[in-house]
Amino acid sequence: MRIIVWNCQGIGSVLTVSSLKEQVRLQTSDIVVLLETKNWSQRYGYLKRQLGMQFMHAVEPRGLSGGLCLFWKEMSQVVLLKYADFFIEVVIKDEENGAKWRFFAVYASTDERVRRSQWQILQDRMAQCQEACLLMGDFNDIMDVSEKRGGLPRME
Repeated sequence: MRIIVWNCQGIGSVLTVSSLKEQVRLQTSDIVVLLETKNWSQRYGYLKRQLGMQFMHAVEPRGLSGGLCLFWKEMSQVVLLKYADFFIEVVIKDEENGAKWRFFAVYASTDERVRRSQWQILQDRMAQCQEACLLMGDFNDIMDVSEKRGGLPRME
């Protein structure tokens, strides 16, 4: 099973969609997650077809930021469990080996206070899991301030 997770920082441009289609084709992806889509879900029906996916679940952005969308092919058994403005949680059964696991697509806040609360929510969700868990996404976190380039300074 192949998964692409991409912080697309807006999925509105033709070039972005074209690049995504090419990556899905090259990687033969079964699941695609877009983060920070900045678009409303009406746009995703077209994108789902362009990517060759059969199913999707979208989380609307807040104003001009955020937004997540999970696309998957029919051959992937995906069951939506829960979602919020910063994550989508599904159970996936891998058809090839029968393994069942929990997948979290995450787009965490840049605000440290909010991010701590989001991590607590995710930890609580994972504590309830019987299956293996995989978290993928943009956690908007850094190990050391020397990693940061541009934007507002962080004092963490």
